Amino acid sequence: MCPPKEPVTPTCTNGLYEYVYETEIGDLTCWLDHQPAERQTHWEPGCDEALDLVNVWLKDIDIVDRIPDEIKVSIEECALEALLADREQDRCDQYEARNYE
Repeated sequence: MCPPKEPVTPTCTNGLYEYVYETEIGDLTCWLDHQPAERQTHWEPGCDEALDLVNVWLKDIDIVDRIPDEIKVSIEECALEALLADREQDRCDQYEARNYE
């Protein structure tokens, strides 16, 4: 008889940003929708860049509807910081690659 399979988090799809949020109960794999910043115009107020939480996976269970709003806000803020840091690192890597070619 085969042992039971370990639950596996689904693969992120649909162009969502994936972020792993560490907690005491385990890592939560979060999928977020990226909203780029929009410039203010005469007719539109514009908005800052944001990530909106879509799914929160604990292994193979989506628990987004079971977590408190303050945790959702924390995940979105941490994920946005990580996204901005990754983007800045990419810029630095591209700059260094151009200077060493």
